[in-house]
Amino acid sequence: MQNKLLKILIGGSIVIIGLMASSLVLAQQKESTQMQGEKLTRLWWENMQSKNMNAIEKTISPSFQSIGSSGIVDRAKFISIVKNLTLGKYALNDFKVLQSDDVLVISYITSIANETVYGVEQSNKPPGRLDVWQKNASGWQIVSHADLSPAKPSKADVKN
Repeated sequence: MQNKLLKILIGGSIVIIGLMASSLVLAQQKESTQMQGEKLTRLWWENMQSKNMNAIEKTISPSFQSIGSSGIVDRAKFISIVKNLTLGKYALNDFKVLQSDDVLVISYITSIANETVYGVEQSNKPPGRLDVWQKNASGWQIVSHADLSPAKPSKADVKN
């Protein structure tokens, strides 16, 4: 009887240790995914601010699409926007990163001082952003970017 009880206790302990190890591995994977997403996003913004067009062009997928204050734009138009972007100090916060196979979906909040696109000052309210990245033979490439902040209306847009 004692041997049977001992076997049950040992078996139960092994199951608990296995579950704890699995939870630890999942937590490490989640942390790794979170860190990878934040790293990609921060580098993306650094490249836009410094206008590192070589890095930007390598990073943007051929099938890239964006939506924001400039409307729905493709890869070529977005590259043109970045060339005409003036980006002041910014902060990136509240990252949420999800991974499905070779795809990262990253949402975050930006705080930007003095952002203009084609000379038009952008809203300074902290907007949400959403990026989709895909890993391929070239590494991680951004497939989609959504800027969820409205542009400040121009005088032509304001109706009396």
